Amino acid sequence: MKKIIVAVAFVFATFTLAEAQNNALGFKLGNGIDISYQRWLTETNRNRWELNVGLASFGNNNPIAASGLYQWVYGIGPAFNFFFGVGAGAGLYTRNSDFFMNLLGNVGIEYNFEAPFQIALDFTPGLTLVPDPGDLWHTGSMRFAVRWRF
Repeated sequence: MKKIIVAVAFVFATFTLAEAQNNALGFKLGNGIDISYQRWLTETNRNRWELNVGLASFGNNNPIAASGLYQWVYGIGPAFNFFFGVGAGAGLYTRNSDFFMNLLGNVGIEYNFEAPFQIALDFTPGLTLVPDPGDLWHTGSMRFAVRWRF
């Protein structure tokens, strides 16, 4: 119970103390689940990095994957943003230990609350480079993200 009270107090403290919010940490849920981190490059620049690590699928082969994306972000309303980006991903299939690498695209929208939280919906298609370029294109997945900005 004590840990819950401390966690709640910490969250409420961030509402009042957070001013420069150049980072965001949370999770993305879709075909799999990822821990997601975003970092603005500068306060005036509308570009950022996004790094994701997690389970790339809930299927039989359960690939563990990491990806990095460079995103361009454009405001489309007071708290709404549109973003698109490019990046790469790599991982390992848990069933047979096969390694894979992808080139990724990314497009989505996000909403930033006055409190230091954001929600986002994005689509990330990709091109498979390794192991089998014969199956080059993979359709990607829609993902819903929730992040705490700090």
